[in-house]
Amino acid sequence: MPYPTPPNDPCIWSDRATARLRQVSSRGMSTAAMVYDRQPIIDFFRAVSPGVVLGLMDFRGHAALFFTLRRVDDPEPLKD
Repeated sequence: MPYPTPPNDPCIWSDRATARLRQVSSRGMSTAAMVYDRQPIIDFFRAVSPGVVLGLMDFRGHAALFFTLRRVDDPEPLKD
């Protein structure tokens, strides 16, 4: 059964697993990883400063992609 989602909540819920968050070893360090159930992708995450996380997407058969996630304390509402 899906989780209830408030009407303006930007999160998307599913009633079945599509990915799992795991603690793994990557490049010799323990880190968090999102392991996707139906995709050959693992996203690795590491905090680099307060409010900033560096990510690395390991997509089998492709070059590694790096990205950053930044905390936004007062986001603008999503527009329809």
